[in-house]
Amino acid sequence: MQISWKVLLLFYFVFIEIGVVWSQEKDYAPEPDWYKTYDVKFYSINLEANDTTTYIKGNTLVNLLIKQASDSVIFNFNSDLHIDSVYINGQISNTYKFIEDLFIIKNPKNFVSEEVLNVQVFYKGLVQTNSFFSSLSSEKDNNWNIPVTWTLSEPFGAKQWFPCKQQLNDKADSCWVSIIVPKGRMAGSVGVLTDTVSVSGSKVQFNWRTKFPISYYLISFTVSDYKDYSFYVKIPEHKDSMRVQNFVYNRTGYLESNKSAIDKTSDFLKLFSKLFGVYPFFEEKYGHCVAPIGGGMEHQTMTTLANFSYSLVSHELAHQWFGDYITCSSWQDIWINEGFASYCEYLALEFLNSKSEANFWMANAQGRALRESMGSVFIPASEAEDEYRIFSSNLSYKKGAAIIHMLRYQINNDSLFFSSIREYLSQFKFKTASGEDFCNLMEKKTNLDLTDFFNQWYYGKGYPQFDISWKSSGDSLMLNIEQFPSAKNSSFFKTPFDIKIAGNNMDTIIRLNQDSNPQKFIIKHSGQISSLEFDPNNWLLKKVMSLSRLPELPSIDDYFVFKPNPFTDNVSISFKTESAKDEKIKILSLTGKIVYEGIAKRKKEIVINTSDISPGVYLLVISHGDNKYIRKLIKVDKY
Repeated sequence: MQISWKVLLLFYFVFIEIGVVWSQEKDYAPEPDWYKTYDVKFYSINLEANDTTTYIKGNTLVNLLIKQASDSVIFNFNSDLHIDSVYINGQISNTYKFIEDLFIIKNPKNFVSEEVLNVQVFYKGLVQTNSFFSSLSSEKDNNWNIPVTWTLSEPFGAKQWFPCKQQLNDKADSCWVSIIVPKGRMAGSVGVLTDTVSVSGSKVQFNWRTKFPISYYLISFTVSDYKDYSFYVKIPEHKDSMRVQNFVYNRTGYLESNKSAIDKTSDFLKLFSKLFGVYPFFEEKYGHCVAPIGGGMEHQTMTTLANFSYSLVSHELAHQWFGDYITCSSWQDIWINEGFASYCEYLALEFLNSKSEANFWMANAQGRALRESMGSVFIPASEAEDEYRIFSSNLSYKKGAAIIHMLRYQINNDSLFFSSIREYLSQFKFKTASGEDFCNLMEKKTNLDLTDFFNQWYYGKGYPQFDISWKSSGDSLMLNIEQFPSAKNSSFFKTPFDIKIAGNNMDTIIRLNQDSNPQKFIIKHSGQISSLEFDPNNWLLKKVMSLSRLPELPSIDDYFVFKPNPFTDNVSISFKTESAKDEKIKILSLTGKIVYEGIAKRKKEIVINTSDISPGVYLLVISHGDNKYIRKLIKVDKY
């Protein structure tokens, strides 16, 4: 039989199409734990991009090691992009398909355990994302009239611009990023810029290489009209200097107006290297790419940020230790990344500026955390894919920082605190770690039982609210302390606390420990006491509902009782005996304002509606003849 070349050509294209369509129509549901079938070893991302669009074109090669026999390799990838071709170990493959955002490449025979594969995917298209956590954005920075294109892959956006395995506990051993851009533009990325290559006369390829393990979401690129402002920093106790490479806007006045802030990076690098160990990627670089990102993102060795504010630069640099060097093994534990980076803002102020500025920062952070009366830094599995919950500023960032501050106070030894953190970094370097890993190591290193601390602050919700009263008698200070947790069903917070005693001799700070609730303390103290201050150095995340000096009160034990306390909408007063006499009843704020006033016949029970009273601490005053019987009331929100 003789067949014309046109028929053969048609047959060829139909065959290819049938192969692809067959793969797309075949009933195939990947296993939920498909990601366990292989380990990523290496990414090589090779793309064309520019500064005015999110259109990309190129390929990504993934080197991987098969761990479990499987008939397919699966990546997280963007199904809206056009696939030009797929190769496995250099051989073209036409049996692939998308199931939502899973890109499945089938194999006629099973991939076997310990087999090494090079999977290369050629693709192109416009990356379209509309959320704040946009994986690839292109916008003009109107302040400087300059367009910029940049990636932001944390937590789930990497798949939008390159095929990858979005699993935190599988870091690639190394990564290459090559970006072709129009001539006159520059592309920043991770690792070392090995070279730039002219392409077709009108384009330039920037080749970046990192030899260090890297998590999928820390791979990045930015494109703009940049210029390179680099300088070198001598890290104490290290013989060589390291490069700080900054891709800043190539606009008149930009570098001049930001240079002193950029140069502060040197101070932060030296401080954090002293506190936590030498900057982990010393052999490559640290740097910044400017973009209108609305904050910053700690891409490994090359942060993308909007400006060079003190807190932003110190925060993102700290992530190179906490997030990049060690990465949280689950988004449920993001507070370790963000809490430490936020606390490093505090440490930078404490060690490089002043204690008062650091205290102001911490007070603000605690204030933000206190807005979340039911909040926890630990994210339940049901919320671990909610980007806004993961990156809750009040919880993951501010409360996370407050917890680390309290852990420092609990350990009560800065040398031990920082050496324990250095041990944590050393033990889990270039790996992932869970909150549980962090807890266990801190216990082991400090030789302290931190079970209650982590149960309360890591897994627990809310914070303690304190009601404190005191009086002095002779040479003794009598202190009563009671807690009311802000979150429903939370047990009280076992915690040390400081009391500052002000008197005519001198001010004294003593440390006590509340391990029961309520609790009374009797403290020997000579001299007259004028006032007390609870937690004077603001170590604790807490609310003080009242701190009052007790007056000498007549006994009421045989007169009346009241409940509940704390109360929400009603207070019930029960008298020991009934009488036709009137009882004058008042509820006063601690400033003396009357919020309730009434007269009632004494009977077994009087119920006062308090729904219009705001949460807070009050005094219940019952007047009977010349006697006044006073007790403290606490109004709380309904849960």
